[in-house]
Amino acid sequence: FTKYDHILCRLLECLQGKYDDLFTRLFMSAPLITYNALLILKRYCRDENHSDLGMSILRNLIFQRIIIRDKCLNILLNFTHNENVSVRNKAIHIIKSLHEKNEYQQSIEEYALNCLTYLRALQPPDILFCDDSKSLTSKK
Repeated sequence: FTKYDHILCRLLECLQGKYDDLFTRLFMSAPLITYNALLILKRYCRDENHSDLGMSILRNLIFQRIIIRDKCLNILLNFTHNENVSVRNKAIHIIKSLHEKNEYQQSIEEYALNCLTYLRALQPPDILFCDDSKSLTSKK
């Protein structure tokens, strides 16, 4: 498993930004998407120049990969409060379209309600400004 993860991540790192079609195809056709591969995709989404493609990959993984659906949805939900307005707006747009589908409504609404509880705080909690090691949603 460690070798697979290492090879997958090396391939993704080499392809990202240069060969977008291959980068996308590798994510969509890899037999297993590892935690480290998702971290690469997360970083890719944070880059304003690549966030469209990165979030499109996330959306496709949500639709096509049941095993990592919740993880990908959580990543996308966390981008809805990203400090970069362009990245945040893209994530909100995708989440809005996902919310129209019954199977995603509950998760999205629970996340939104959880975020609303932070409005009572005098200062927004650090978790809203999270990095890869923290997340507002639970790891599934």
